[in-house]
Amino acid sequence: MLVNNLVITYPLHLSHYKKYIVDNRNKGEDYRSKLFDGALHSFFDTSAWWYFVLLCVGSLLAMYVQSELILTDEVYYNTLGEQLTIERIKEVLDAQRKYVWIGYVLVPLMIVIQAFLITLCLNVGVILLDWKITFRKMYGMVIKSSITFLLYKLAIIFVLLMVDLDKVEDMMKADKFSLLSLMGQNSVPKWMYYPFQTVNVFEIILLCC
Repeated sequence: MLVNNLVITYPLHLSHYKKYIVDNRNKGEDYRSKLFDGALHSFFDTSAWWYFVLLCVGSLLAMYVQSELILTDEVYYNTLGEQLTIERIKEVLDAQRKYVWIGYVLVPLMIVIQAFLITLCLNVGVILLDWKITFRKMYGMVIKSSITFLLYKLAIIFVLLMVDLDKVEDMMKADKFSLLSLMGQNSVPKWMYYPFQTVNVFEIILLCC
């Protein structure tokens, strides 16, 4: 009798269990979908000014770390030692330190100009397609999307901090996120090094999204 009950009820329990798994899976997918939609709405609803401030702070931080901790005097001496005398290299470094503040001041201006030029190019397509979107709104979206480039810059800075640089040229080898690094230098002609070096994984992800 017990065996008969087990034989009868087992398929029922199995069907309920399968239904339970499917329901929980659907709930999990719905939750992830709502979470993604919420994050996406939060991203676009946040004021572009906050992203602009974040871009400025992150870019200034990256510039400071690169100039003070990565491109040290030793790296410059190793790079220019065969071309210039030690006294001349010292003069170049002193002049660089004297006017380094100009680079920091120009960071916000460069972000504004870069975002403006990108928006200008996008606006041509908007006009041709007759889309109803204002230049200001599109400019804000470009500012927000520029966070991708900041993440790439900070990732490169982090990698450079983990390796020992002897010369400035070693920075190219340390870039693990470029298309050149992914494909390998041996599979790319030397005259194509720079174009492949300028394309990185973060830009590809941005274009795909």
